[in-house]
Amino acid sequence: MYHYHCLLLISSILILTVRIQSQDSKGPGISSCCFFGGRTDCGLSNVLITDIPGKCTSVIYSAVYMDLEYFATDSYYKSDFTILDYMLNSSKPVFINYLHENQQEWATALSNSSSNEGNKTFDEMKAIKGFFEEHPKIAGVILTGLQYTGNSSNEIPGLSENLKKFLELLKQAYPELAVGLELHGRVLIDQYTTPKFDWLNINDFDSVMDFYVVSLEFFNTCYSDLRDTGTVPMNGIANYTLDKLKNVLEGACFPNEKIYFKFKTNPVSTNDNLTICKVNNEEMCLCSQEASLWCADTQLSYNEKGQFSKDYGAGFMVRYIDYDDPESHCQCATPYPAFNALLDGFNNVGTQNCPGISSCCFYGELSNADCGLSEVLITKIPKDCTSVIYTALFVDLNYYITDPLVINNDFKVLDSMLESGKRVFTYYGHDNQAQWSEVLACESSNGGANSLDEMKSLKAFFDKHPKIEGVILTNLLYDLTSSEFPGYTENLKTYLEVMRKKFPKLVIGFNLIGVLLIDQFINPKFKWLDITVIDSVVDFYDVSLEFFNPCTADLRNTGITPMNGSNTKYTLEKVRDALQQLSFPKEKTYFKFRTSPVSPDDSKTICDVNIAKMCVDPSIACDWCADTLLSYNEKGQYSKENGEGFMVRYIDIDDPENCCNCEKPYPAFHAILDGFKGVSTKPCDLLNRS
Repeated sequence: MYHYHCLLLISSILILTVRIQSQDSKGPGISSCCFFGGRTDCGLSNVLITDIPGKCTSVIYSAVYMDLEYFATDSYYKSDFTILDYMLNSSKPVFINYLHENQQEWATALSNSSSNEGNKTFDEMKAIKGFFEEHPKIAGVILTGLQYTGNSSNEIPGLSENLKKFLELLKQAYPELAVGLELHGRVLIDQYTTPKFDWLNINDFDSVMDFYVVSLEFFNTCYSDLRDTGTVPMNGIANYTLDKLKNVLEGACFPNEKIYFKFKTNPVSTNDNLTICKVNNEEMCLCSQEASLWCADTQLSYNEKGQFSKDYGAGFMVRYIDYDDPESHCQCATPYPAFNALLDGFNNVGTQNCPGISSCCFYGELSNADCGLSEVLITKIPKDCTSVIYTALFVDLNYYITDPLVINNDFKVLDSMLESGKRVFTYYGHDNQAQWSEVLACESSNGGANSLDEMKSLKAFFDKHPKIEGVILTNLLYDLTSSEFPGYTENLKTYLEVMRKKFPKLVIGFNLIGVLLIDQFINPKFKWLDITVIDSVVDFYDVSLEFFNPCTADLRNTGITPMNGSNTKYTLEKVRDALQQLSFPKEKTYFKFRTSPVSPDDSKTICDVNIAKMCVDPSIACDWCADTLLSYNEKGQYSKENGEGFMVRYIDIDDPENCCNCEKPYPAFHAILDGFKGVSTKPCDLLNRS
């Protein structure tokens, strides 16, 4: 960390001696969007300006080049401004990037601005006036290309004074026009660490500059260490980081209230010849072969960049909004996922307060479990898994956190999930409801003392295993052996409030066992939780349906989670009725289904009983209870009609090698997802047991 006093002369950077107190400056708004247009030229579907998010506070046209003959062209050096005029006809405020070809051309254009003559500047003002008359309703300009770069060979004297005169003339002619200056982040850091020349004295012209755009699209090159964070890391060993940029801006005393950070919405390829037509989130999520080598942000890292923009600026920009997965190929909660994650971070909201529509429990290390199954890497599971879920963490009464399946606290599987770039959730809880009752006994009356102690242990675990996005609290329901716990609702709410305060960005889920829900609804042993009281501090509910009915002959061809029927005590229709009766909010409810069949022999494990083995050797599965792709598809429809999404357990045991010769590997997952989307699933003969 570097500390500087704003009264020092920083001649090696942006020579600033007094921080300017900004007035109510004009700017592009907290969340502005660069619009490129021309997606059809890439072979992509068209995106209209009216299709982009309503929360784009303004739209920004890519570039208006002015040459030294005062002739304006677009970014392709043509005088075709069809897209700009299209943007101006929308209801959005429109800003343009305005530039000369390079810093040397700017110097020529401004060379006598501060003198009495000012001929070149006056000539440019005439050209700007003509352009504005041809393209009316432009709300603001962003002056671009004024910085020294590594290619700059000569220092340009008088640049600050000449720019100030240019700005004064522009403001005099257009007093309502918002005027900004683009600053390239990596050039700022270079100017700060190894200055080649003295640059602009911001103090000279800040009074006539409305805002500054710190451009971060071209920050680091793409290399392996940045594959899962994108080329704009918060910190680390990269040459350029947001932490270093923050130090520059603070050291140079830029006014936070005038700064807007510009991020790109698309990944970065190691191949510089690939354009945005080929390198974008849509291509990445549709499994482009080259995408494994791209450097791409996650929803979490975009969210962190939004928080950074809030902490050190007045807003952010995205480049380009129309290439930010507008058709939701990535299956995120909303289209335009990068923009929305940045905006969530700026508004101090978690990226998604849920696991997404189609999350996947991951078992891991199958080759080490004596399963006889091949290992499935976390990087090989379907892209449509909106998050991955770790099996379980248990905390004892001494607040020691373990996983019973892990030897010597070696959390290799969890760490591999956390390093994958995917959103990671974990089940977390005490061993049973009785132990929960002991921990929660007096929490509502003692200020959450036990909860506070437990959170210390949980924080230490999170520090060792960073990037866990959410926990799903488990084992909280009464079962047949439970004793009634008076004050359950109030004490649990205190626990949840303590957790929320300690980890404000943590997503908190609540695990519900489908069988116990029905029992609580039909024939309650005790009064349970009042969901309406705790709902404000719970982000989502996970309804577990993996252990529903025992496997009997009646369920052989439908699986143990039937939609309805008179021959079984537990059905999905009864779960639906229980959820409605107990006031669970549909928009927070997710249903968890198993991807493997069930054997009537309880001693068999998922290593013995799974889809692949059933297809390879049907003779061993004669008495198994197994879903068909049709019944899985129906469960997807059920999840859509009665909840917000679904989970599968376990994705890596869902025939990843396609031994069943279905249309796709992971057949159960894809059939449920099809049903959720209202799409029929192509039958798979080896899974048709009729």
